[in-house]
Parts: sequence; C-alpha cells; structure tokens
Amino acid sequence: MSGPRCVGNADCLWAKAERCQRLEEAIAWHASTSERVLNGSIGSDLENGIRVCCLFAMVIQVAGTSSIRTRLLSHLRPATEASGEDLHRQSTMGYAKLFARYVPLVISELVDLLNVLQTNLFTITAYSIGIYEAACLLEHACAPNARVTVANESAVLTVRATERIAAGQKISFSYIDEGWLAVATVEQRRDRLRSELGFYCQCESCCTTARRCG
Repeated sequence: MSGPRCVGNADCLWAKAERCQRLEEAIAWHASTSERVLNGSIGSDLENGIRVCCLFAMVIQVAGTSSIRTRLLSHLRPATEASGEDLHRQSTMGYAKLFARYVPLVISELVDLLNVLQTNLFTITAYSIGIYEAACLLEHACAPNARVTVANESAVLTVRATERIAAGQKISFSYIDEGWLAVATVEQRRDRLRSELGFYCQCESCCTTARRCG
C-alpha cells in the first residue's frame, strides 16, 4: 500500500521516517476495523464499534499535526479526573493502549487526548462525531438554559436559548437526554455523567438538590 509522505510537514510525528509507514499502518488498521464493525464481524455492539473507529480517525489527525493536538488539549475543557476504578477511565485506558500500537503518541498523552475528545464530542449521525470548539466552551447543566442541536446532513450546530439569558450569565445545555434528566435522581444523573463522559456533575441543580436532600 502506497501512503502519503510527510516531507516538509514539521508538525507531523511521522515526519522522521523516509516514508510514513506507521501512518500507512494506522490508516490501514482503521479501514479494516471499520469494515469489520460495519459488517458485524466484531461483536454485536455496533454503536460502540463505530465510536472507536471515529475516535481513532480523530487520533490519526491529531498525531499528524501537533498544532491540532496542542489546541485540543489546551482549549477544550478536560474531563474531571476520575478514580482508577471508574468505568469511563478504564474504557479510556483501553482505547489508549489499543491506539498506542499504531500512532506515535505515548499512552499518558493518549489518555489525556481521549478524555478531552470524549467529554467534548458531539454526535452528528449514527456513523459520525465531531468537535465544535465554540460549543465545547458551554457548560453542562441538568437544568440548562439552552439547547444544542446538530443537523445530520449539514453537520451545522445550533445553540438556542430555552429561557431569557442575562448579559454575563453562563450558557449551559444538557450533555445527555433532557427527558431522562427530568425523571432521574441526582445520584443517577451524576453516576451516568461520570460513567459516560468522565466528570462528576456539580451544576447548580445537582448541588442545590443534594444540599436539600442531605
């Protein structure tokens, strides 16, 4: 398989090689894994398989350009540090160990990168995810004052206020389904956000309810 050269691209972590053999291997692994996921030959969890392939596609791009890597790690909100027993942390470490076989990033850097990506990514379609830098600056809230939607065909992200927002007030939206949030307890909300997105929710609604219940 003939792959691209990185000659002249000082950012690229593969640039020292005469030919980008590792980049070729990474792209080939991504292609073969994606094909097996879509034809159902890798387990039965299609959604999780697609997520892995999408994340790895992002990691390839990040490993290829240090400026993108620096921007993601310094400008996007990281996940709250979780304990070693946390399921999200274990899942992220598993992804990092797998991806480290194919990209020239150390596991610790991959863990940091994957934590940021998984906390900030948006689902576009069942087969695609994306990072929207401006929207990633908005906070999560279990009683938000805005709603975020992503159009499937155009991938355009829209933020709409659901109540009057004063100048200087923080804009927030729910990172998970609002219908479920409406009937879940504080403990259930916090457990789900921590297991799926890697952070412990301390929004006003959760903290106020927790104090009242405590």
